[in-house]
Amino acid sequence: CKAGRRPPLSPAAFTELLETKSFTSKKADLDTVAGLYAAAFERQMSEAVQLFYRGLGWGNAEVRVLAQALRVAQALELLNLDGNAIGDAGAAALASALHEGTAPALKTIKLKGNPVA
Repeated sequence: CKAGRRPPLSPAAFTELLETKSFTSKKADLDTVAGLYAAAFERQMSEAVQLFYRGLGWGNAEVRVLAQALRVAQALELLNLDGNAIGDAGAAALASALHEGTAPALKTIKLKGNPVA
């Protein structure tokens, strides 16, 4: 992505990333950090009603990451992705996640200014 802001990582993806990092006590620290992230992520994402990711330069890869993270977004009603670089593959990944039950309360997805066909 062009901008510095990345999509939120699901706890599983965050743990995978952590496994590539160095810790003083990797076994103890990795589990602690992963657990803290998972608790905070699930609390915040499950309560979010609106998410705004406008103009971040996100493409298909970032939307695939986001689609995984949205699996716990039970209260989400509005997802604004206007002004990114999301194409058909990214839109399909998002649609697939929604079809599988992701974000059941979602009412509006904004994709204006994306190259989706």
